[in-house]
Amino acid sequence: SLYIGYPLYQSTSLTFVTKGGQGLSDISGNSEPGTTAPNIGVSSNMPLKLGPISGFGGQLMTLGFIGPGLGTDYDIKAIQASGYLYSELSKFLTFLPANVKISALFGSSYHIGWNLPYTGVGAIVGGNLDYWFDGKPIGIRLFGHGHIIPGPGTTEAQPTDILGAFGTMGISLLTSFALTSR
Repeated sequence: SLYIGYPLYQSTSLTFVTKGGQGLSDISGNSEPGTTAPNIGVSSNMPLKLGPISGFGGQLMTLGFIGPGLGTDYDIKAIQASGYLYSELSKFLTFLPANVKISALFGSSYHIGWNLPYTGVGAIVGGNLDYWFDGKPIGIRLFGHGHIIPGPGTTEAQPTDILGAFGTMGISLLTSFALTSR
């Protein structure tokens, strides 16, 4: 799936960046507040039936911040690569139509930052609600994910004790490459 999402909440460590804290300023010396940018990403899931696990997946997503203290007015500052396991909860919700799937996911992530040190390991948890159009390999996904990310100033050589967090909700367009139609 391809998606775009917007962070719903910011932890203290992200507010540190977006509010111009700790002496952050842009090229002209302005230290007024900034904000976060939308997250843009791509994800994929592969089915694998193993007990409560329905499959595994991964995603590649941008992390962006807008405004003062960040070098430019609009810039992507990090990329998050994550892998996760998911479990389809629809099996337990027998009243749902066959073309509606609800799943939960959890996994880990790795962040590569530039211009702003956000490099390191994180975590991802969340859920998806998928609606597949009858007889078509196309669907719509509503998703909500929580992300724990390295705190500001984290590098490979020097981790910080602070962690960051943000949540995203969004809509994505799905396609299936399965040999059977939905």
